[in-house]
Amino acid sequence: MQLSRTCLVSLLTLLSFGTQAARAQGDSDDATKQGGFEFDVETIDGERLTGAQLHDKVVLIDFWGTWCPPCKKAIPHLVKLYEKYEARGLVIVGLNYEKEENALELVRNFADKNGIAYPLALGTEAIKAQVKGFGGYPTMLFFKRGMRLDRQETGFSEDKVAAMEAWIVEALAEEAPPDAPEVVQPTRAVLEKGDRKLAVGDGSKSLLVVVSHPKARPDAATLERLRGLAAERSDVEVVTLDIGGGSDATDADFVATKGTLKSLGLGHAAPAYRLFDPTGRAVMTEVGRGAKVHATVISSLEELVKKNDGAKTEGAKNEGATDQSKAAEAQKEDAHKEAASKRG
Repeated sequence: MQLSRTCLVSLLTLLSFGTQAARAQGDSDDATKQGGFEFDVETIDGERLTGAQLHDKVVLIDFWGTWCPPCKKAIPHLVKLYEKYEARGLVIVGLNYEKEENALELVRNFADKNGIAYPLALGTEAIKAQVKGFGGYPTMLFFKRGMRLDRQETGFSEDKVAAMEAWIVEALAEEAPPDAPEVVQPTRAVLEKGDRKLAVGDGSKSLLVVVSHPKARPDAATLERLRGLAAERSDVEVVTLDIGGGSDATDADFVATKGTLKSLGLGHAAPAYRLFDPTGRAVMTEVGRGAKVHATVISSLEELVKKNDGAKTEGAKNEGATDQSKAAEAQKEDAHKEAASKRG
C-alpha cells in the first residue's frame, strides 16, 4: 500500500513529535528529581508570574526572539491555540531572548502588532539553563498539569501545528496528579473607574466584558439587548471596558488599566466580547462586528441566564422535596409515639 506524500509528511511529523516526547520524558524524570522546571519572572505588563501559579494548568513555554524567523512564524499559531484553549486551562508563556538593549520596548511593540494575549516576559540565562540540550530558537516545552514536562520541541514548521494541538487536547483531558498541590486561584482582575471597582472571578457572579474603543464601539442595539438580559439579576452583569486610553470621563463603565487586558486574556481589538463564569474562567470570546458575532454573544448570554434559572428551579425543587421528606418523617415519628402511648 502506498502512502500519499501528504500522509507521509504528517506521519513523519507525528513520529518526530513522539520522539521528542520520549526524550523529554526522560528529561522530565531528571527535572523532577531536581525540583522541576522553575521560573519567577515579571511580565511585560509588570505582573509577577511563577511556575507555581500554573501548577493546575496545561502549560506551553516558548523560548523565542523577535529576530528569529521561525519564532515569528510560530506566533500566529500560538495566538490561535491560546484563544481556542485558554478557557479550558491552557497557558502559553513566551520567554523572550532579545539581542538588543531595548528588549522590553521591542517585545511590547511586537505583542501589540501581533495581538499576543498570552503572558510575555524577558527570559534569563538561569531559566534557559534548566532546558536540557537547549538547541536554539524557538524551543517549546510542553507541560501537563502539575508542571510535568512531557515534550520538548526545537524549531518550528507549520506541519507541526496539528500534532501540537492534538497534544494540547489530550493534556487538557487529563486530571492533575493526586500529589499536585492545591492552587488557590486569586481574583482574575479588578476593573476600575474612579472610585468604582469590580472584581472578575471572585465567585459572586458571571461577567460579560464588552471591550470598547472611541473609534470602534460595540453595536448599540446589541449592547442594549445584552444589558436587558442581565438587568435586575445578581448572578450576571454586563459591563463595558474602554481601551482607548480615555479618562474617567469616558462613557464606558470601566477604563482599562495597565495589565487589565492581559489579566483578562484580551488583546487590543475592539469591539470584543468575553464572558467569564464566577470563577473567572472565560467561557466565550467574540471579536468584531456583524450579525454572526452579535448573535453568538446574545445566544451565549441567553443560555447562561437560562442555565442559572434552571439551576435555581432545580434547587428550589430539591429544597421542597427535602422539606416534604422531613415532614413525612415527622408524621411517622408522631404516629409511632402515638402508637407507643396507646400500648402503654
